[in-house]
Amino acid sequence: MHTCNRKALALVAGAFFVSVTSKLFAQTVTMVSGVRTVVYAAGTKPKGQWTLAPNPLLRITGDDGVEILDIAALARLSDGSVVIASNKTTDLRFFAANGAHLRNVGRQGRGPGEFDGLWGLFRIRDTLIASDGIETLQVFSPDGKYLRTEARPIRGPKGERVNRGGFFADGRSLLKMAPARDTSGPTRRMMHFTLHLKVGSVTTFVGKFPSYQRVKMSGTPNTNAVFGAVGYVAVLPNHFCVGFSDAMALSCYTPEGMQISRVQRPGALGRTVNTADKQAYIDAMDVANPGPRGETLRRLVREATTYAERMPAFGRLVGSTTDEVWVGPNLTEDVTLAISPVPDRATVWSVFSVNGDWLSDVTLPKRFRLMEAGANYVAGIQKDDDDVESVVVYSIVKR
Repeated sequence: MHTCNRKALALVAGAFFVSVTSKLFAQTVTMVSGVRTVVYAAGTKPKGQWTLAPNPLLRITGDDGVEILDIAALARLSDGSVVIASNKTTDLRFFAANGAHLRNVGRQGRGPGEFDGLWGLFRIRDTLIASDGIETLQVFSPDGKYLRTEARPIRGPKGERVNRGGFFADGRSLLKMAPARDTSGPTRRMMHFTLHLKVGSVTTFVGKFPSYQRVKMSGTPNTNAVFGAVGYVAVLPNHFCVGFSDAMALSCYTPEGMQISRVQRPGALGRTVNTADKQAYIDAMDVANPGPRGETLRRLVREATTYAERMPAFGRLVGSTTDEVWVGPNLTEDVTLAISPVPDRATVWSVFSVNGDWLSDVTLPKRFRLMEAGANYVAGIQKDDDDVESVVVYSIVKR
């Protein structure tokens, strides 16, 4: 993973090397110009053993008449209250720390405090920033009071599509710019995105990173490989981390783009894509495109879809409220068009500090999708045997 930050490149001339190997954790640590690279050998175990308490700390359901449907995002505030962003009901739903429903905020629309769809929820400490389908931001206080509206980002200097990657604790934000056209070359079939630090109305280039693995069939343009590697960004309170899922590797940076660490687990590769994986993708696209209107697309999926040779080494990055990054497994459910696909099985997540320390692996229960992590909790969506959604918070037990 590389960054084009000139300050970081300028330090190479004064590079120094320190190598330390820990027999206990089977890791090699190398320092180069302030970048701490940690390589974990096969069979290495993390420092801690974190588990979840067997019973949820909090479960929010729709039993009291308040619908919990198509949850796009959620946030657990410092007082333990929970805010849910629902794309189905197009509003924010506020719940007390004991699960009692407090209020609903917002509605369908394009006016102040309204949403044209509701797809994301950011925050600056406890200030809530909800993103709608056209990338307009509606900003609310922790108790749901409307504060202001921020228009969607304009196109980048080269016509790039602009999305907000997230907000840092001091209010600065990270913009993710995807190219307006295919920039993958004939020999290296990979698209890239750029990140820019936004302070007020001023943006500063931070770095360029791999975005999608591309493939090419004879006589056709480059296209994204199904199950191919993807570039992920996690914005933490004081850092951001980036990983391209062709390998288990993760790099963390200051908001300005100065790299401070890199984690590598060379032996943690994704398995080979098999026939069952391809059929699962075809089945998912059939479900998403039913009836006569979807017939053409269903046929194209069967005739023109190209697949990666190997599954990604990981599937998601989730930044914690305490500047740690959770690395989640690749899930075939993520190729469907569900807003928040929920895995049918238990999943194992690896937790790293921004300095590259492997803090623990954490097993999350089946039918649970992680949406947020804190110092001593995880929060997310959980479905029961009837596919009814609820929001659940589990306590983390650290050893």
